[in-house]
Order: sequence, then structure tokens, then C-alpha cells
Amino acid sequence: MHRNRSKKHLLNSLLPAVFMLFAASACTLHAQETHTPQSTIQTPVKLTLPDAISLALEHNRDVQVAAKDIDDAEARIKEVYGRAYPQLNGNVSYTRNIELPVLFIPPNTPFNPSPKAQKFEMGLKNDVVAGVSASQVLFDPQLNTGIQIAKRYRNYAELSSDSKQEEIVRDVKIAFYAVLLSERLVDVARQSVELAQAHYDNIKAHYDQGTAAEFDLLRAEVQLANARPQLSRQENGLALSKDNLKLKIGLEPQQQLDIIGNLAVEAAPETDTESDIDNLIASNTMIRALKAQEAMLEKNISIENAAYFPVLSAFANYNYQAQDNSLNIGDYEWVNTFMAGLTLSVPLFNGFQTKHRVAQARIGMDRAVLSRMQIEDGIRLALDQAKLDLKEAKERYDALAQSVGQAHRAVDIADVRFRSGVGTQLEVLDSQTALAQTESEQALAAFDYFAALAEWEKLTSSMREN
Repeated sequence: MHRNRSKKHLLNSLLPAVFMLFAASACTLHAQETHTPQSTIQTPVKLTLPDAISLALEHNRDVQVAAKDIDDAEARIKEVYGRAYPQLNGNVSYTRNIELPVLFIPPNTPFNPSPKAQKFEMGLKNDVVAGVSASQVLFDPQLNTGIQIAKRYRNYAELSSDSKQEEIVRDVKIAFYAVLLSERLVDVARQSVELAQAHYDNIKAHYDQGTAAEFDLLRAEVQLANARPQLSRQENGLALSKDNLKLKIGLEPQQQLDIIGNLAVEAAPETDTESDIDNLIASNTMIRALKAQEAMLEKNISIENAAYFPVLSAFANYNYQAQDNSLNIGDYEWVNTFMAGLTLSVPLFNGFQTKHRVAQARIGMDRAVLSRMQIEDGIRLALDQAKLDLKEAKERYDALAQSVGQAHRAVDIADVRFRSGVGTQLEVLDSQTALAQTESEQALAAFDYFAALAEWEKLTSSMREN
């Protein structure tokens, strides 16, 4: 079970790196022509966990996208505020009256005493108008609410960015610990090869002297042959885990890494009691972002309700106009017109559209609340799971720490017994296999511990910062 969990963490963290290896091998010739200096790539970068986190927060694409969302929120606030400022527009128009408009005068009137209607052409062939118009909203409930929504959207974007950064930090931690795990497994596999090689050399020397059977020599050869492929697999796993880490922190695939760190498990952190779980959930960045979204949707209900209220605006128009039958604009006689006034728009009936838009806004609000409650339940479960994983991994690591010392002692004893002619080759091989397995299990326990710790720190980061 524990091994399966460790493998799941490794597969989740190493899967993107598999695609990087294919991409890197397909672009080998192109990589030689990149702008990155070859000497820089060949020089290993010494990398601690804080260095890796800093690089990820600087270069990770998801973090950059979240930062753009904040910029977008700022732009939206300014856009909404712009609607509260006076609106000023200029216009110039030219109209060619191909057929002049006609005014009809009714018959038998003081202006037309004849029994037939008379018609008179109005205007001239060319009409030129240049003007400026201005308007100012004086009362609009939707505008005021829109400003409040824009501010809440900025808060939501900032919290979403923080939540994304916490996810990136957790993923980088797990990827960093995966490299340390792979390095430890390489060391264990290399030690197995060295022990198998030393045992084979000893058996070969006895065989050459006639004091060891051919069967013993063959078993030693098989043991050595089996150990070498295992070392190769672990070295490939190390390359994959390093590529995955480089992908997450934004380094070139060709860049060499020198990881500084270890998998030494110290005292487990103090986990909060059950009474503090509600505070942890309430302070979780994702939950705070969802509550900011709810506040935004609540104001959206207000903005839809505001459609029931009238809108009052002021306006002013200034025009410079002339008409003439010729195209000689310099000879036109220009006149000025200026007007100003108020406009009151009162909604009377729109087919109940406003009513249904308010209902939709309320449904969106209710949906957001239910989604947030569901995520709170998931976080509560994740907190419990992280606490249990931390405890279990720490206990497993401590138990295996003693077993590793005993396994080393068993290898030494088995080797001495065999050299003295008291022990058997089976004792030597079994002790070497047990040592490799115990050291590997201890490394996996340490990785499980740090992976659970990374998850716990992500879930409780806001509380610790506060």
C-alpha cells in the first residue's frame, strides 16, 4: 500500500517529464543553436528547495497567467470608473441632398388660400455639420454597483493568484523531494552493485583456487547481472525526476542540476486539533477566493435589481453647420447651435426580463455557495488525510531507520561467516537483498512524509501566514 502511494506520487510528478524527454531528443540539433550559452548549460546549477520555489514563482506560466488576471481586474475597475466620468464625443458629417425634402402647406389657409395643397423644397443640396456632444450620468444604480463588483473581482483575482502560487509551491516541493528520492535510490542500487561485485570477486578467487563450486560462481554472476540493470533503471528515473523539476521551475531541459538537500525526517510538525479545523478551512486561500466570488455574485443580484430604477443623465450638444448648393466650402455661411438638457429614462415594462435576470443571479449565487461548501468538505478530508499520512510515514521511517542499521550489520556478519567457511552464499545474497530493500523502503517512507508535509503546508499556509 505504501509503495503504491509512493509510486502514485512519483508517476504524477514524473509524467510531464516523459514528454519533455521526447521533445528534447527531437530538438537536439535545434538546441545547439539556442541563445542559451552552452557553457551555462553545462555548468550545474546548485539548487536548494527555496531556490527552486523562487524560480518557479518567477517563471511558471500559471503564475504569470494569474498575475495577468490581476492586471485585468485593475483594468476593469478603471473601465467601470470611466463610465462615471463625462462622455465627450466629436462628429463631422456631410450630406448630399440628391432630392431636397418638401414641405406641404394645406389648402384654404392663410398661407395657402388656393384650393390645392402647395409644396416647397427645404434646404440646399450640400449640408455640412461639425459638432461636439457631452453627457454625464447623474443617477444610475447599476453604475455604482458595477464599481463595487469590479473591486470584488480584483480581490478574487488576487486570492486566486495566491491559491495558484500555493499549488505551484506544493508541486515544486514534491518534485524536489522526488529528485532526492531518486538520488537515494540510485545510491542504494549502486551499493547493491558494489556489494554484488565484491562478492563475485571473492567467489571467483575461491573458485580459481578450487575452494568454491561452479554453482556458487554462477549464482554470484547472476546476482551481479541482476543488480546492474536495476542501477540503470534508477539512473533513468533520476533523469526523469530532474527533468520534471526543471519543467516546473522554468529551466532549460539541457541545464544540469546539483540538488542540495536530503530526506532526513525530523520531528513531525504540530498538527492542529479538531477544534481548529474550522479556522483552517475558513482561512484557506481557495475558500477565501470562493467567498470573494460569492460577494461578487451577491452584488450581481443588486445590479440586476437596479434595472428597476430610473436613470438620470445630463447632455449638451454644440454644432457648427452650413448649407449651400455649391461645393465651395470657403463661401459657406456657418451658424452655431447649442443645446443642453436632462434625460430621465424610466423602465416601465420589458416583458419581465428584469425579474428573470434577478432570478438567474440568485441561482448563480446559490450554486456558488453549494460549490464552496463541497470544496470545504474536500479540504476537511484532505486535512485529515494529510495528518494521517504524516503520522504513518514518520512512524514507518523511524521503524525502518533501526532496520537499516540492522541490515548493514547482517551484511557484515554474513560476509565474515562466508569468508570463514561457516556461512553460506545464500546468507550473503539474502542479506544484501534485505539491505537494498530496507534502504529503499526507508527512502520511500521519507518521500511519503515530505509529500504529505507539502500537502499539509499548502492547506494551512494562509493560517500560518496570518
